[in-house]
Amino acid sequence: MPEQDLDFLNRHITQQFERISSENGIRNDALRLYTDEGFNALRRSLDQFRDEFHDYIQSLHTEIDRRFLEAAQAVATAANAQQRAIDAALISAEKAVDKANTANEKRFEGVNEFRGQLTDQAATFIARPEYASTIDALGDKVDTLDSRLTGVQGAQVGAEQVTLAAAAKTNSRLVMLGLVISAVVVVINVFLYYIAHK
Repeated sequence: MPEQDLDFLNRHITQQFERISSENGIRNDALRLYTDEGFNALRRSLDQFRDEFHDYIQSLHTEIDRRFLEAAQAVATAANAQQRAIDAALISAEKAVDKANTANEKRFEGVNEFRGQLTDQAATFIARPEYASTIDALGDKVDTLDSRLTGVQGAQVGAEQVTLAAAAKTNSRLVMLGLVISAVVVVINVFLYYIAHK
């Protein structure tokens, strides 16, 4: 209650008591003393309440400040821990990427080395035109030798020699055919192997 209201109330009550005291013959001084003591007691009670309320508000402010400080420290600690975890995860990710890049480089080095080996190996193979001319030359020589053999043996041996010559010719052609088939199979295998690993 404001100070002015208390003073007003004090004056009003004093005036009322003065009126009553004059009417009833009560002494003014006794009434004034009684009202002053009552107001002083009321004022002391209000002052005490105000002081206690002020102390309560101060303690409440202190507690709020303490809790706010604790919360801020907890948030800072959590943020630092989270930042450390993020930094560690980034470092781990960078290491994993570096390892993957190194592994890819090694794998590509192996593939390039294998390609180089295939190129070197392909350089040692006989070319198709060269192979064809060599086979044709061998066929001509076999035919020449066959005809010579037939001529020499034809004079001595009759029908038996002709059969042997035909068998020899067939055998030589079969041998040539086997060589040609083998060479074609080798070339096809190398070609398929090269395409599969390209």
